[in-house]
Amino acid sequence: MIKPKIPIHIDTTRPTLPGASAASVHEDVAAHALADSPAQHSRTVAIAVDGSAHSDFSIDWAARNLLQPSDRVVLLNVRPFADMSMFGGAPFLEYGQAAADQDAFFKAESHKLLKQKAADLHARGFHVSAIALRGDAREELVFKVAELAADVFVIGSHGRGVFGRAMLGSVSDFVVHHVACAVVVTRMPAVKA
Repeated sequence: MIKPKIPIHIDTTRPTLPGASAASVHEDVAAHALADSPAQHSRTVAIAVDGSAHSDFSIDWAARNLLQPSDRVVLLNVRPFADMSMFGGAPFLEYGQAAADQDAFFKAESHKLLKQKAADLHARGFHVSAIALRGDAREELVFKVAELAADVFVIGSHGRGVFGRAMLGSVSDFVVHHVACAVVVTRMPAVKA
């Protein structure tokens, strides 16, 4: 049996949102401590990362306006489950292998993103770790923020209007109503033409 290089925690005991999978995957991807790391961090600040410009703005905003050198910063990225609907009904396709390949791609992209963002924040003088999650973003973020006992959670808004939120849902709106800590929802400044 081959041991994974990254610790993986699969939690099959917690309740899930309707339609969500019961199995969660949480992978510790990166940890950057500074040489003068305090024995006790003053706060735990979790930041959602999805690779969008909105997410990048949130990270930068937090670094400029919120984070302190004594904080424990935890970056969280949630990748989706493999979606077989994109393969249509091709009878010749091995769905199991296609799903495994798609999941491996999502995992690699998630880990790459988290490692890059963690290294960027570490270079700015912060103690950073990064955790890759898999599943429904709303559910996974709420659960992990609670598990971390985060003092503050930072998430970017994609700026969807009422109709967009109704059709696509809003992770930030859901999180605001379901986590027990302070939530900062950042919004990119409007671009003036």
